[in-house]
Amino acid sequence: MTDIHKAAEIKKDTENTEIKKVTGMSKVKDINEEISIERETDTIVVLDFGGQYSQLIARRVRECQVYSLLLSYDTPLAEIVKLRPKGIILSGGPASVQVEGAPKCDPHLFGLGIPVLGICYGLQLMAHLLGGKVTTSGISEYGKTELSLDARSSDDGSADTHSIFLFG
Repeated sequence: MTDIHKAAEIKKDTENTEIKKVTGMSKVKDINEEISIERETDTIVVLDFGGQYSQLIARRVRECQVYSLLLSYDTPLAEIVKLRPKGIILSGGPASVQVEGAPKCDPHLFGLGIPVLGICYGLQLMAHLLGGKVTTSGISEYGKTELSLDARSSDDGSADTHSIFLFG
């Protein structure tokens, strides 16, 4: 059974589950109280990988009149599925996917059919877990920089360069 099929089974098993309350995760600051959620509420889940902007990301989503929940990166997949999120954001963090023992979310997350946005470490982790190769540039980067995509990884065999903004 492929990862996508396993994720679909988890989603199927929990689709009919009623969710009324979620208890905050003790590893995530300021989420130690009980939070009530209506099933009809559009929810964005922000998985916290320890980045300094995780709470700001969740707040900015709320400022767009969309409910958001900040959860620990190791929240079980079944708990995330029960929330029926419209999207998932993987936050940044101080780790590197190059380091043994770096924090990881459940890779089945990407087979749920739910849009996922990775920011900084979250994007590196997404690329890594989906089979991409993440390498170091040799210098620490912050602010505006150029991202080069290897020609071997593009559909048409051409290299692409994009202006991006990196923040810690």
